[in-house]
Amino acid sequence: MQDVFKQKGFGDRWIQWIMECVRSVSFSVLVNGSPYGRFESSRGLRQSDPLSPYLFVLCADVLSSLMTNAQQTGHIKGIRVSNGGPSISHIQFADDSLFFLKADQKNSTSLLKIFNEYGEASGQVINFDKSSITFGSRVYQQTRDQAMRTLQIPNIGGGGKYLGIPEQFGRRKKEMLQYISKSVQKKINGWQNKFLTTAGKENLIKSVAFAMPIYSINVFELPIKLCSELNSMISRFWWGTTPTKKKLSWVPWKEMSTPKREGGGLRVS
Repeated sequence: MQDVFKQKGFGDRWIQWIMECVRSVSFSVLVNGSPYGRFESSRGLRQSDPLSPYLFVLCADVLSSLMTNAQQTGHIKGIRVSNGGPSISHIQFADDSLFFLKADQKNSTSLLKIFNEYGEASGQVINFDKSSITFGSRVYQQTRDQAMRTLQIPNIGGGGKYLGIPEQFGRRKKEMLQYISKSVQKKINGWQNKFLTTAGKENLIKSVAFAMPIYSINVFELPIKLCSELNSMISRFWWGTTPTKKKLSWVPWKEMSTPKREGGGLRVS
């Protein structure tokens, strides 16, 4: 499919063909189990329509092909995450798109041209006020200002999170992943004000506290010290220790977290 997108205007015809299929849909009303009448939709698709995700994926594939074609023809230049790694120009996930380009006027102009071409063909206009741009530490301020003016993006990002993980991080993983400890502690503080049975505490620990770091664990290897902090928080909550009241831990947490078939208390497997 990437080769056919090299033809000028193919992206427009592809999206128009998709929308022609949408306009050909008709509806009937069931009366006592039998269909009556025939009418066509004239107000378009709503965001919650089950057909919307499929149409969005098809249109997003056009944007991806435009980016790939521009990179192959040399109009844009992506970045490499390693010396021998491939060049990456864009990543798409669900309804989010991330673009990685060399910070110069040529790449900025080419990217804006792709945005305009995609918007004219699909009718999906990019909200630049909600978009953000991030630069490397070695990019001069003059180059940053020029790229922001060209792309018409006023916001500078990089300090937030994406899919629950910080957008930017350095070598100090413990400081970067400290948000996991804060999130778990915030949940536990809210639980301590409730009257919970032992079964209720067990369900909260298994379904919430143990589940909160799962996505980060799939991406990063958590430091041992951070894992110890999380175990200490959960252990104090289990035995009823609060900032104003300290209770005795009758069983070591290492034994509590072993599988139940081995004599533990919280793990099922």
